[in-house]
Amino acid sequence: MKKYKFHTALSNIKNDCISWNKEYLLFYRQEIYSRRDQALSLKETARLILSIFIFPNFKNKKKIFFFQGLLHSAYFNNFEKDTVVIIGSKAEKKFAVEHGFHFISNFSIAASVKALVYRDSSFVLKIIFSRWVNYLKKIESSVFLIYEDTQPVGTFLNYLSQTCSDNSHAICIQHAFYAKPNYPARLEGRKTEFNFIINESQGELIQPNFVKTSIIGLPYSISAKKGEIRSVILVGVGGVFYDNKVFRDSIDYFKKIYSIISQNFDLEIIYRPHPNEFQFPELIQELSENFKIIDTMDIVDRLNDSRSIFIGVASSVLFQAEIAGHPVACFHADHSQEAILSDSAKILQMPNFYDLQEWIEDLRQNSTPKETNDDSLQKDPLKIFDQAMSEFYAAIK
Repeated sequence: MKKYKFHTALSNIKNDCISWNKEYLLFYRQEIYSRRDQALSLKETARLILSIFIFPNFKNKKKIFFFQGLLHSAYFNNFEKDTVVIIGSKAEKKFAVEHGFHFISNFSIAASVKALVYRDSSFVLKIIFSRWVNYLKKIESSVFLIYEDTQPVGTFLNYLSQTCSDNSHAICIQHAFYAKPNYPARLEGRKTEFNFIINESQGELIQPNFVKTSIIGLPYSISAKKGEIRSVILVGVGGVFYDNKVFRDSIDYFKKIYSIISQNFDLEIIYRPHPNEFQFPELIQELSENFKIIDTMDIVDRLNDSRSIFIGVASSVLFQAEIAGHPVACFHADHSQEAILSDSAKILQMPNFYDLQEWIEDLRQNSTPKETNDDSLQKDPLKIFDQAMSEFYAAIK
């Protein structure tokens, strides 16, 4: 793997973040402009100044596994606790303290990268980046397990690993199954040396620059309980956070679906908000008024619960539900992307969903779930992850 020089790495961080913003501006303009305004605020200026006084501190000098956030916390216990460092903010710090892991704040990383991207100021980033490089030189081996390489923190960590010695590497663990974008876009993992992917088709979609990939499937075992279908799960798109039009259009479509199902079937209808929808209490109140039942069940528990019908747009929940044995349907409210599902999934006809009633009737008459053979579903996810790490170690020798 090519190791970058210091100034080349900083240039790559800037160029990668700017190019990603431009690629997504057409479809996520509201979110991109919001990020820019936030990065140029007085509050962010204060954060940037404070960043100069934050130092990474590694007690372990031999081997460290840096995890970006808690998204892949299922794998933390695959390593000795003294070797795991969680990079994040308040939630990650709380988790690290409660479970005996080490923690480093991403505060200075995010602030310094934003300053470079939105203010064209590299002063603080040079300090932060060189500080990390000098600390990592004292460590025999470091592995960064990141879940993205397109945003400030993941981009920083990826190029940091590629600037240090040969004993530092990065692995992008894919955290969701992507929808296929209908526009030129750089998906997560294309800039990272190694990728741990959910299944083969995800690898084909990502098309990383390097062939070093391992299939690890989902980080948990899922299987719907057999029995009669008694509920419908409407899966929120979360677009309120980045594209309010897509979100509002989807809510209108969900209302139509809700009406059709409630008038023709004795099925419990549950709306499952996207995680970022929970950031807006007033929105949850609105959703409660429209859909009555709001799903707060843990995603793994929901997928392992009684067989239900899952309906949504392009979502990793739909992909996982189908793998677990739940019947799945989607509608293309977001024209910027298409859901990647099997041939068994139903594509509902917009805008009136005239085919929805017949499809549900067929499902209830033929209640036996179809067997899945997807390599995303692993009987022992943690063992599969260990095998992937073994492949990684073999590749870096």
